[in-house]
Amino acid sequence: MTNENGKKRTAVLTVDMQNGVIGNAYKKDLVIANINILIERARANEVSVIWVQHSDENLKENTKENTNGWQLTSDLKHEAMNYRFKRNSEIRLKTLI
Repeated sequence: MTNENGKKRTAVLTVDMQNGVIGNAYKKDLVIANINILIERARANEVSVIWVQHSDENLKENTKENTNGWQLTSDLKHEAMNYRFKRNSEIRLKTLI
């Protein structure tokens, strides 16, 4: 990806790091710690951080938008988000995400 001056741009993309999705995931604490390190490094280098939250009314009760399960896990350092996108199954079929 390049910006308007032709300079390459980089971003960190985090997907589905929500309470209802990662609840009891294997090595969850290690994964979150590694993501936090990456986010700290990105911000220190003025790299954008993009958060994608999955929402699906039909798939899981705990991924319904605006429920506790849909919220990003509080263990992540997402208090100063650059960008946040919501996605659902219908959108996923039309994009690369």
